[in-house]
Amino acid sequence: MTWLSLFKNERKQDGDNLPLYSNSKMSFDETIILEKGKFYEMALWKKTQTKDGNPTDQVSIKISDSDYWNSKAEVTAEPTNETEPTQPKSRDDIPF
Repeated sequence: MTWLSLFKNERKQDGDNLPLYSNSKMSFDETIILEKGKFYEMALWKKTQTKDGNPTDQVSIKISDSDYWNSKAEVTAEPTNETEPTQPKSRDDIPF
């Protein structure tokens, strides 16, 4: 699971092309690889205060493996031959 935290860009002005939220100093404890063809869960949170109660204006993005959708893809995958990896039959979006 990976968390990405972005903070309100105080230099943002109407009409410019600066992002609303950014983080120019991110570091990770491990290498992060998002694999082609694999399913992930993503979520977005808006935070107005830290755990300590200090005010903040940030959004956090969580990315983690989707065990449910990856297990379904493994069940429905059909290999084309023994040397090629299996691919899911369908990549339909989840309806909301």
